[in-house]
Amino acid sequence: MTDVTLAVVILMTFSVCSFGYADGVLQMVKIRDVDIVERDVTDNPPTKPDYDFSTPDAAQLWTPYQDMESMSQENGVLKVGVAGKAPVMISPPFEIDANNARFLTLQTSVTNCFRAEVWYTTGSGFAPPNRHGFQLIPDGRFHTYNIDLSQARGYDGTIIRLALALVDAGQETQWLLRSVGLASTPSGPGEAMITSFEIGSAVVMAGEVTKIYCEVTNVGGTFIEQAEVELVCPVKIGRNRRQSIAFLDASQSIICEWNVVFPEREIPEPVTIEARLLAGGKVIGVQSASVVVSVPPSRRRADLTLENQRVKLVFPQNAYGYGVGLLYVRHAGGWLLVASMKNLGTLSVADREVHTIYSRSGMFIGGKLVLPIHHQRWNGRISFALSPETPFIEVSSSISCSEEAELTCFSLPDLLVGDGAFGKDRDIGVFPGLEYLLPGERSSGLDFCAVPVNNRLVPHPNKVTIPLMSIIHDGVMAG
Repeated sequence: MTDVTLAVVILMTFSVCSFGYADGVLQMVKIRDVDIVERDVTDNPPTKPDYDFSTPDAAQLWTPYQDMESMSQENGVLKVGVAGKAPVMISPPFEIDANNARFLTLQTSVTNCFRAEVWYTTGSGFAPPNRHGFQLIPDGRFHTYNIDLSQARGYDGTIIRLALALVDAGQETQWLLRSVGLASTPSGPGEAMITSFEIGSAVVMAGEVTKIYCEVTNVGGTFIEQAEVELVCPVKIGRNRRQSIAFLDASQSIICEWNVVFPEREIPEPVTIEARLLAGGKVIGVQSASVVVSVPPSRRRADLTLENQRVKLVFPQNAYGYGVGLLYVRHAGGWLLVASMKNLGTLSVADREVHTIYSRSGMFIGGKLVLPIHHQRWNGRISFALSPETPFIEVSSSISCSEEAELTCFSLPDLLVGDGAFGKDRDIGVFPGLEYLLPGERSSGLDFCAVPVNNRLVPHPNKVTIPLMSIIHDGVMAG
């Protein structure tokens, strides 16, 4: 039996009231009709979800859900008008066994957005855990993606609907689709892309070996041959910057690894390294990562060290001054590195770029380590104090300007717990008022809430909590 139903799709925009109401009160600022859509409702939904948007019929089956201004079929493709950070479109109903639908095959073109998600459900509604993220190539050209869902959380039983979503889209994002389908095997041409590019740590020591990793995945439907990954760096980090990939089967990944040595730096600006993926002599993918280079601690230089029997903070003396900090704790009879700092903080003035703070000198005053700050009209200092018996370092700062100015940001240094030490391999993450992370869980993850609610940066202003953000690893806490 088949019935025809009509649905009116309406776009409504709300904003938070600014005239004294309590949190949660919204005011309507815009409402308009987007479309009147006609849908077929059937007792026998299709068992092979495969949608070719070259025809208007397939395009009309899908429904805009959120952050979408329009959705229309033009020139043989489905054109999505993006109106927010997380546009979502929902498929019509179908029924397919997850064992026969291991791969989501997608032909799409996107700009100004690097990640997407596929949502899936076996019942009513889309639960936040039943989502699987994947990377996009935001170059405005059509690419084929075969997303392996066999290990996705909750992807089992009979799948009855799916949705496609962009993650963190921008105002200039353009999204076009040629086709979407679920199948047991990948399809389409081979399509290599860089899925991960990482440098061993955010702060690296000059003259010491640093590891760089680049993961390349074939998200296409057939094998690829003779690809290469090349490192491009403005400073000398050694030879053999290019690695070859002779063969990469569909859905297969390979990790290229380099051991590099950074030279000392005369300036504090980070070093940016690019990984370029080449096929047939042409660049088909680029990702980049940056590091701050510091000399390692040395007794032969005027390093600044604040320590007691339980904790030690070292600021190596670089040619560009003091700013990089290394935090150690006493562990198993020695000093264990647990965190690093890339600089002493940031300073920004209205209509000007953010300035990264470093200091040319440092001194001990009344048991405190004091580092003066001088930048154009601005003067100040950052102080670090450590009592003889406690493992807590107190940080304070002050700043002033010789004339009237609009200060938009003055921040203390960021402590990167695990950097240069255990990395991401932490045991517990304690962020009071935000989240409690178990091993393997990611901060601001999508396990329990969707974009953009998942982006948890600070506690709600009405929430009573304590400033004790910390990471625990192997019995050691730092934060």
